[in-house]
Amino acid sequence: MPSGRPRASDTAGRASPTFVRSGGSFFAKIFVFLAFFVEGAHAAATPGCGMDGCCECLCDGASLDPPQYVSNWGGQSINSESQCDQANDVMACNELSGDWASTYCHGDNTRMGNRWMETCECECLCDEVSLTPPLMLTHSYWLERCHYGGGYNYAGDCQIEAAAGQTCSGTWRLNTKCTMPSCTTSQYLKDGACEACATGTTSAGGNATECTASSSASSPGPPGSSTPSSTPSSSSAQEKKETAEKTRDSILADI
Repeated sequence: MPSGRPRASDTAGRASPTFVRSGGSFFAKIFVFLAFFVEGAHAAATPGCGMDGCCECLCDGASLDPPQYVSNWGGQSINSESQCDQANDVMACNELSGDWASTYCHGDNTRMGNRWMETCECECLCDEVSLTPPLMLTHSYWLERCHYGGGYNYAGDCQIEAAAGQTCSGTWRLNTKCTMPSCTTSQYLKDGACEACATGTTSAGGNATECTASSSASSPGPPGSSTPSSTPSSSSAQEKKETAEKTRDSILADI
């Protein structure tokens, strides 16, 4: 891979996993400083993902099409499930555009929500189509920048990172892609990952967020259900009683 050829990703003065610039211009540093200053002073939410995952915007608990993510609210980056919950409390997704709820959630912001997605990557699309096999940029550097410029600002990295045979004669674009892990019945979903249930408990599997006590075979049945009795039935007891009386009478007659 050539080391002296600059790319669009480096024009902003940021280091990337593929290329690391030596030094940097004075103006680029001033630009970065001003960007952080303005972002810190601006309370509105910004789209995209943090370095450790994505806080997805939901409507009635379902993903949007295309998915929407919020990476910052109140000047604070969202890099954990707890921060995503806080963003949900202040309805940060409603700040992504002038009227997010009207655009994406039927005009009702009470139906909005968030969920933390930890398994996220930045995918390279060619004319909006996935490659075969898919070209995923997994480093947090790209996850954080995947949405810049609608996915076009760093799209030039796709050609550099592509393996042999992964070519695009059209237009590259980056697209954030998150997946929800599917847990087993002995696991539950926590912070975007599957965790083991405590001993003696199980979950519904899939994206279940809690485990409950397992039902035991020795536990009593539901109300109204009958349990087999270990004592003889009344008719069986009567038969045994009559047999004993006949045996007694026979013995007395012999005497």
